[in-house]
Amino acid sequence: DMIGLCRALVADPGWPEKLQVLSPEIHVVAAFGQILPKAVLDLPSRGSVNVHPSLLPRYRGAAPIAWALINGETETGMTTFLMDAGMDSGPILLQQAVPILPDEDAGSLTVRLARIGAELLLKTLDALEARFPMLRGTIRDHGPLARRPFLRFFACAQDLSLDSPDAPLPDAIASGAE
Repeated sequence: DMIGLCRALVADPGWPEKLQVLSPEIHVVAAFGQILPKAVLDLPSRGSVNVHPSLLPRYRGAAPIAWALINGETETGMTTFLMDAGMDSGPILLQQAVPILPDEDAGSLTVRLARIGAELLLKTLDALEARFPMLRGTIRDHGPLARRPFLRFFACAQDLSLDSPDAPLPDAIASGAE
């Protein structure tokens, strides 16, 4: 079973206890934009996995797609990692590099990375299930958290499920909102 959480639920002081009742096996987090409490991260028996749209540790924190474009990067990617109490600082599980195309904007890159991230997440979950040694986590220098202006998150309560690889993405993703 899969349950989606919206950021607004985090404002409910009783939400961690409600989540605990579900006895989760694993948490998967993408584009959540908040640091989850350690008590929540520790709930699932197999840990909490984040899907992040950059090649960590580069562009830790908010708006990694926008900042890669603003800084003129020619390559970005997707990272899955085990979450810890820090901001995008847990051990890396898998990464996939992706070239940034010359005519690409935040919207088109977001759509492309969302699809790549979904595939990378499935590989990560399969590998965690099989307990592949490549997923023991890479200890790395977290590097400084870049101080950048805050870019506002648009959407929250949207169905982000993709029934097929050709299914359209929700407007907030397709428009480049991060």
